Amino acid sequence: MSLQARHLIEEVETELATASPDRRLDMLRRVTDLCVSTASTLSDDKLSTFDHIITWMAHDMEFRARLELSERLSTLERAPRKILSDLAADEVYEVARPILENSKAIAEDVLVRIAEAGDESRLISIARRATVSERLSDVIVKNGGSVSVQAVADNRGARFSEYGFNRLVERADGDMRLQSILAKRSDLPPEVVGRLTEQAKQRAAQSLGRSLGDARQGAVDAAIDGIAAEIVRNQNAAALLTENDEAEREVTALWESGKLDEARIVGWIAAGEIGHALYGLRRLTRLPFSTIKQAFHAPVTDPLLFMVKSVPLALDTYHQLLAAKIGYRPSEAQLVEETRNYELLSVATAQRTVRFMAARSAAIAA
Repeated sequence: MSLQARHLIEEVETELATASPDRRLDMLRRVTDLCVSTASTLSDDKLSTFDHIITWMAHDMEFRARLELSERLSTLERAPRKILSDLAADEVYEVARPILENSKAIAEDVLVRIAEAGDESRLISIARRATVSERLSDVIVKNGGSVSVQAVADNRGARFSEYGFNRLVERADGDMRLQSILAKRSDLPPEVVGRLTEQAKQRAAQSLGRSLGDARQGAVDAAIDGIAAEIVRNQNAAALLTENDEAEREVTALWESGKLDEARIVGWIAAGEIGHALYGLRRLTRLPFSTIKQAFHAPVTDPLLFMVKSVPLALDTYHQLLAAKIGYRPSEAQLVEETRNYELLSVATAQRTVRFMAARSAAIAA
């Protein structure tokens, strides 16, 4: 620090020593005003001077003064680092929150240190930042509670390491909201998608009980209600497949001429024309296309299985749709499990489910 800066700090300290609380607050505001208006053009040495002065002046200030200071400094692209660190670690969460959530100038080491302390409220704030590095997200998914982990997973500005993705899938095993959030991310590695899909499928299988006989009709109907509600809940959500008027017209023409059959759908899947295949499934099931898309992109495979079996389409066609859904050929173990699910599900139960889905979709659209 320069000699001039030291003299300035000494002068401020001398005046503050005898100043009233109101006078101290007024001086802090004036110095902060000057810092905010000039921070982007100040030299490192002058910014350091402001840092020392503001840190000293803010010491022992009351809550409202520290909160005001935090809110103002949190907006700066370039700001004094020491006071940012102090405010981010303030014992009162409301003071720390603006810095944790919004400051672009705070050092990542400070955020990591605070995250490692494991306070859930502060982890939630860090998880909501415009960008979250892999280093930070690793700490959150390791130390955070369900809310902070869900928040960082739902943050499109968050990036995850291999460890982070694997830990998220582990955390999702008992957290269906997290499972749903992860299913909407576009940056999941293929192996993570596979694990997440299998995990969600197993949970749905447990819910259904895989006993679809009349003796369990009440439980089956309740499970069907849950599956259908999940599909139609976000009817207006953005889908990965864009609606294609031309594809719809082609499929509709085939349907009206009586030429739409399973062979057509298999051909479209083989040609990579998944939109055509789903429009075909839409016609055969008489469900809205939005419901078909939601089923295709759902984190579980049961909704798609119900639709395929209700037609019914062949087991091999179902396997091909599964491969298109997850983006790669299912493992042998997954194929064995899906074959078992297909064979256990009766056409009558599948058709009842599809009728329920259609009724729910119509009710929502009304």
